[in-house]
Amino acid sequence: MTSIDMTLGEKIKELRKARGLSQEELAEQINVSRQAVSKWELDLSLPDIDNIVQLSQLFDVSTDHLLTNKQDMPGNEAIATRNEMYRHQVFAICIGFCVIGLLFSLTVWFTWQTLITVMIGVLLQVIGVIIFEIVVSRNMPEERQLLRARFYSLVPWLILPFPVKFGVDYLFNYYPRSHNSLMEIVVMIAIYLVVCGTITYLLRRRIKSR
Repeated sequence: MTSIDMTLGEKIKELRKARGLSQEELAEQINVSRQAVSKWELDLSLPDIDNIVQLSQLFDVSTDHLLTNKQDMPGNEAIATRNEMYRHQVFAICIGFCVIGLLFSLTVWFTWQTLITVMIGVLLQVIGVIIFEIVVSRNMPEERQLLRARFYSLVPWLILPFPVKFGVDYLFNYYPRSHNSLMEIVVMIAIYLVVCGTITYLLRRRIKSR
């Protein structure tokens, strides 16, 4: 905790950014216009008492914290570190489910080559995605979108190998010309790389644009 002299507008801006909110998102949550939030942060106007109470509840700080000139303010570095640790925990658990599911599917496929056993591995991956969605839904909108973009830029590489394989097998069952297994493998790898690569590229671009 660091003691800092800040105006009310500077505190609102600092707390808003720490929560990962845009001015528009903050305005929506307390039912004011974006222009009003902008004027508060620039110290061109002051929020009324009802808005002060809403801001204190939203940011989980006291009204005294907002209104007095000198208050203990959470350091940005500490907030960033806590958020980063949280993201690592979410990724470790959910990506772990997806990796375990893929390894399980590969193991049982090379052992028994039955669809039902492979689906158990896919189910583990689905559970990982569901856990991720439940946990990430508790984040602020902007941070939630960023977490999803990062997560889903990796997950297709773990989830799609068997769906692509079975899809290619199905298509080649109706392919009119003779072909060998090597051709199926080449087509499967090509589709897998194109689909996963495209998803990752688009989501990574989205991350960089923020």
